Amino acid sequence: MRTTIPKVSAFSLRSKLVLSYLLVILGTVLILSFVVSVTVQNYFHNLQIDNLKINTAYYAKGFTNYYRYYGNTWDNVLRANAPSSEPSVSMLVDDKGTQKLCTQSNEFSDNNCNNTDIHQILKTTLSGSTVQSGDITLNMFRGTASAVYVSMPLRYGDSTIGVLFIAQPRITNDDDVMRQINQSILLASLGVAAIAALCSYLFVRRFVRPLKFLTTAAEQMKLGHYTQRVTQSIPQDEVGQLAQTFNEMADTIETDVNELRRQDQMRRDLIANIAHDLATPLTAIQGLSEALADDVIADSEARQETAQRIGREVQRLRRLVADVRQMTMLEARQIQLDLAPWNCIHWPMRPWQCWHQSAKSEALLSRIPSQRIFHRLRPIVIALRRCS
Repeated sequence: MRTTIPKVSAFSLRSKLVLSYLLVILGTVLILSFVVSVTVQNYFHNLQIDNLKINTAYYAKGFTNYYRYYGNTWDNVLRANAPSSEPSVSMLVDDKGTQKLCTQSNEFSDNNCNNTDIHQILKTTLSGSTVQSGDITLNMFRGTASAVYVSMPLRYGDSTIGVLFIAQPRITNDDDVMRQINQSILLASLGVAAIAALCSYLFVRRFVRPLKFLTTAAEQMKLGHYTQRVTQSIPQDEVGQLAQTFNEMADTIETDVNELRRQDQMRRDLIANIAHDLATPLTAIQGLSEALADDVIADSEARQETAQRIGREVQRLRRLVADVRQMTMLEARQIQLDLAPWNCIHWPMRPWQCWHQSAKSEALLSRIPSQRIFHRLRPIVIALRRCS
């Protein structure tokens, strides 16, 4: 099995987590700074429009009084009646939309009096009889500038007698305020980032510590120490569940390894027993064949019986080989074990006969009293008979 070697990262898990927290916090601060900046600008913008509405209402009242005082007419409207706030663009039209007055400060060019956007706003205000306000682009001697305007209808009685339009450049003298706000946000961001870095480091350190314990235990198991466990106190969260799962996995691995070692030892013992069991019939065959070869057994009937015993020992060897082959097939799960009862009453007699003949051929029976042999083998025979 091919082992894939992972690439080593230049940053540790702790560094990655701390950096990710810092990036999230800095991103949040930047978004908050942008929102605050836009909110402050909108506040100053709305404040300027509200102040302009108050001034426009004041001048509208003056023009209405002029209209009533001079016989309900806009003839001979004096420029002195125009708004004096600097800088500004002022325009007055009657109820027919005819321009009666247009004044502007020195910063603006003369073509603002013919500005189509202004005339469209005046028509809309005159037809709807409602106050209009917003942003507009005005022409200046050095290009264009964004301005705020208020278009207010002039009412006398129940009728609309005209419209007053006043526009002023957007406030630009609030740069100091915006600069101070941005500086405050920047300082607050740096402070929050420093505090967040410290808190995230402490949090990540506590979070990574159980992972170090798991890494150490895994390395010990890699070296063959299967009894290694994570015994440190770990919070019962996802990491704690991981540690518990690791300990359970280690228990399973240790059990499997011990079982493999036990099976290996059993296999060694089995091989040793098989070697011993093979040696027994081989010894009997060797003894009987040497007895036949040396004419120790002269009687033809005895020689026939000896040959039959040699055949039985050969069959025994074949059974042993077949048992070994069957055991191998059982371990490979190629066949299934067929359990059946076994009669062991007459089983001890054949080994006794083979041993008796071998011992007789070697003249051992004359050295061992028959009563002693019987008394030594009697408990074994009785135990084997009881198994039935």
